Amino acid sequence: MPLNTAETGNRRAAVIPESDSLYALHSSQLASLINNLPGLVWIKDREGRYLEVNTAFCAAFTHGSLQKVLGKTDFEIFPSEMARKIAENDRTVLVNGTQSLLTGYIPVAGRMRLFETFTSPVFAADGGIIGTTGYARDITDNKAAEETLMAFSDYMEQKNKEVSASLVVAEESTRSKSEFLAVVSHEIRTPMNGIIGMTSMLLESGLTQEQREYAEIVRKSGENLLVLINDILDFSKIEARKLELEPINFNLQTTIDDTIEILGLRAAEKDLQLVSQISPDVPLLLKGDSGRLQQIIINLIGNAIKFTDFGSITINATLDSSECGFAVIRISVRDTGIGIPKGRRVAIFSPFTQADGSTTRKFGGTGLGLTICRQLSELMGGNIGVDSEVGKGSTFWFTATFEVLAEGALTEHKPSPTYSAEHKIIAPQGLRILLAEDNVINQKVALSLLGKLGYKADVVANGLEAVQALELINYDVVLMDCQMPEMDGFEATIKIRDAASAVLNHAVPIIAMTANAMKEDREKCLEVGMSEYLSKPVRKEGLLAAISAVMKIESD
Repeated sequence: MPLNTAETGNRRAAVIPESDSLYALHSSQLASLINNLPGLVWIKDREGRYLEVNTAFCAAFTHGSLQKVLGKTDFEIFPSEMARKIAENDRTVLVNGTQSLLTGYIPVAGRMRLFETFTSPVFAADGGIIGTTGYARDITDNKAAEETLMAFSDYMEQKNKEVSASLVVAEESTRSKSEFLAVVSHEIRTPMNGIIGMTSMLLESGLTQEQREYAEIVRKSGENLLVLINDILDFSKIEARKLELEPINFNLQTTIDDTIEILGLRAAEKDLQLVSQISPDVPLLLKGDSGRLQQIIINLIGNAIKFTDFGSITINATLDSSECGFAVIRISVRDTGIGIPKGRRVAIFSPFTQADGSTTRKFGGTGLGLTICRQLSELMGGNIGVDSEVGKGSTFWFTATFEVLAEGALTEHKPSPTYSAEHKIIAPQGLRILLAEDNVINQKVALSLLGKLGYKADVVANGLEAVQALELINYDVVLMDCQMPEMDGFEATIKIRDAASAVLNHAVPIIAMTANAMKEDREKCLEVGMSEYLSKPVRKEGLLAAISAVMKIESD
């Protein structure tokens, strides 16, 4: 039956004839209308039970099952805190008899999305309110774009009052900033590849104890500089709201154990005990961005090691809540270090800030790590904080929301052999390899890495020479730098893949081995037809895994 309307003050609201119930609304015409709306539509009675929802609502929260919604309340569908806010909003609408607007984050398909929700009363013919109806639309992308534009406008206003903060200018600035970051990243990583690569090879040669100590210092300094570069890039992505999560199936126990293994040597060098504890009620099989989760944990443990001279560091994982297939995990890192003064605890989560901000501070660092951790934890539907006492240590904690997987779910997600460290990679033998690299030092690094893997390679200095070589020799694999003179790696790859070119094998596997380390760089490499991607500095294990992957060699 079509909805009637009645005047309520200055507002119009839906009215149901007194002789009809809300169930009479389930006509084929109304169902067709609401099921074709892009937003979420629902109707509830006064007790908050769902009487009708559209297809978009079912798809978002119940995998398309209408039976899991009808007759249920919000407390049976959503996490309790979220359900409580919805119920309070519904009560306000029922009491006031006016429309309400509510904005907040809602978990949809494993991601936190921002929704704008309009809730209105449903009136009977006698003027009594017999339920509520609502419409919600996803404004996540719009909100992010709006905040980016506002931040840019403020910046431009401070720097140049004469420049208007228009959308065109904002887009141009964002593009220029991205290009600048890509260039800076490339220019720094190119020599870093030489420094770390050559130092690693030097450490594998016959050195005296003193020489080995000097070379190890160079290697560690290079690794620390690389961490700094990655922090700056991550911070820039966060500022530009370009940092995105990449959910995968993972085992929490494995992630924490791998993190302990990564940092175990650093802790041992200071004679610190590094232990982990996971509460029995914490689900281990989860879906989320395990890489970013590990990044937060590594940062917190790294800080704990830096600021602790004796004692222990304990990593503890507990369950905050678990509802509707999602779990909020709390991970804390407790140390016995120097502690943080009360007045500095909030500031340390701001960019470029440390507990000791003086120019003569004992400990180095940019102060970006905790800012990135805060942004990542919020991106994963959680938050971050610290409890500390000067001279007695600190406990940093953060929460994150993950989808809980059923037993056996991980068997369906096999990591790419390029990035898996858990499997022994089989080295293909007798390969003819072509290396396209214009930097002489990086040529030597790559050839040395290949030599340690049992390979030899022919070397060309640009993409044009690579295409010409492939016209004469049927190579098995091409290692391709992206930025080269004459013809870059992207143009060369397009030429190689072109069936009209004179290349002998248009399907030859091409591995990008480049100092371009942004996510969009990887995507661009794959879009033009490259088979795999490695960012510099290149590790021997990563190179072997990439070659094995493109040659379709399975790992043990």
